[in-house]
Amino acid sequence: MDEAKTKIRPSRIWYLIGIALFLIGGIASPTWFAISFISSFSSGEQFIVPTARTFILDKPGKYVIWHDAKTFFQGKTYSFSSELPDDVTIKVIRKETQEELTLNPSTRTKESSGSHKRYSICSFSVETPGEYSLEVSGLTSPHVFTLRKSLLRHFLYGFLFCIPLTLIGWIGTPLLIIIVAVKRSNARKRQEELMS
Repeated sequence: MDEAKTKIRPSRIWYLIGIALFLIGGIASPTWFAISFISSFSSGEQFIVPTARTFILDKPGKYVIWHDAKTFFQGKTYSFSSELPDDVTIKVIRKETQEELTLNPSTRTKESSGSHKRYSICSFSVETPGEYSLEVSGLTSPHVFTLRKSLLRHFLYGFLFCIPLTLIGWIGTPLLIIIVAVKRSNARKRQEELMS
């Protein structure tokens, strides 16, 4: 009888496991994704155009050129239309071979944070890491551009990673606690029946 009394299963440790799953999946996972998304906005290298500037691109992959239409850079506020003049010319050249890379028009993706707004202009693919010259001409006044590696794959992997964890945290945890509570209640009833 004493032995039966001590064996209520599942044990209360499963409540702690449920709480841990909720903290990791329901809170930590979406928080990490949100922080990662916000911090990525400030990534990349800003520069003044028109210019001919050399960049060291040390990772192969897709790179995106952005127009920072509204921004604060090097102590000065810049505010322009999202559309660039028609006669603006952009070239990306691999310095080692003088090969001009193909630029792919963007889908006009917009990023905004407070009063800061930027719009994607075009993208290009880098197969071989090295020095690349980015040449911008056709602007009559200084603008701010940003060159940044594409974050699409990063966000996609992060999203696919966070969704299951979030579902586990918000749906799996309550189900686990309910199942554990029901099973413990049934075990307690059986124990009472054995003692009576």
